[in-house]
Parts: sequence; structure tokens; C-alpha cells
Amino acid sequence: MHFGGGVEFLHRLPDSTTSLHDGIEKLEIEERPTSMPAGPAHGRLDRGPHHLYDAIAEASNEVMKSRGGRRLLIVLTDGFEQDSRTTQKAALDAAERADATIYCIDVVDQVLEMVPGLNAPGRAILAKLSDRTGGQLFVAKHAPEAPEAFHQIAEEIRSQYFIGYSPSNIRHDGSFRKIQALIPNRNYMVRARPGYYAPRN
Repeated sequence: MHFGGGVEFLHRLPDSTTSLHDGIEKLEIEERPTSMPAGPAHGRLDRGPHHLYDAIAEASNEVMKSRGGRRLLIVLTDGFEQDSRTTQKAALDAAERADATIYCIDVVDQVLEMVPGLNAPGRAILAKLSDRTGGQLFVAKHAPEAPEAFHQIAEEIRSQYFIGYSPSNIRHDGSFRKIQALIPNRNYMVRARPGYYAPRN
């Protein structure tokens, strides 16, 4: 899917890989004017609508339709968010209900890096999306580094181990259940979401 001034699906699950390839070929970066508002908004950037949270919510609802396999969202963006109808909390809630893991690739905007005092919280937003869903944030300082980030994501997915458990609370009430994974050996890293939603009857 493509998002910017709006959210557009270029490929629907479970379409063929040919359809996926065609969708990727249609991807384009929207050209939008950038301005630095004066007054109370000084220090913040205005690049027009950029519906990151709407995209996360709609993608989560789409992968929820999948009956099998792992549910992963790979988000390639600089983390800029503006004018989504969906809040960050609602976007994360949708991802957690879909049992989706979010991997973010932050493609650094070199122009923004040169603006002193600019309030650009994009990376912090992407880190939160990844951390809360058990994924990881990768940083590509230049666009050509993005393929390597995809390679690292693929390697991580192939080398992961999963731990399951049976909860003591067996009620199917749709409530959010907090979990915490701890390991005695500091040579290992655990990435896990902070909880999950119990199924409903």
C-alpha cells in the first residue's frame, strides 16, 4: 500500500506474487511543498497531509483477514505524520488486535538533518510502533541502504524462535492481557509485545 495525502491499496491479500510485483512497480513518492510555519508552530515542519497512522490501521485491518501465517507490516517512511484521522493509540490498538508485528525502516531525510532546532519526531514514532508490536526499527541514512534493511528483516524472521504459554485467565472476554518476557542470560535479546487481546467468544 501507498500512503501520503491518502491511503491507497496497490495489492490485496491473498493476491498472487505477480499482483504484488505490479503493486510495487506503481509506488511513487508524492512531491509536496515543505514550509516552516511561523508563530506558535515555529520549529515544526509542514509538508501537507501524510497519513501514517491511517495507513497502519488500515494495513492491520487488512492482514487480520489472513487465516494463517505470520502477520508482519514493513513500513518504509521517514516517520512524518500529519493529519491522520486515526490517532497513534488507535493505530497501535489495531496492530495489536491483528497480532501484527511492525518493522519500520526510517529513511532519513538529509535535508531535515541540516535544519537546526527542527522538531521532527519521526524516528521516535517509528521506534514506538516497532517496540509495542515486538518488531524492530532500522535506520537507512541514505535511500540506497534500504535494501539492506529488508535483508536484515528477512534474516531475523528466519532465525527467530517462538515461546508459547497457556494463560491462567481462560476467559474469552476480549480484554488486553499484559505479558513480560525475562531471560537470565544477557547474551540473548528478547523482543516481545507488551501484551495481547484475548479472543472473544
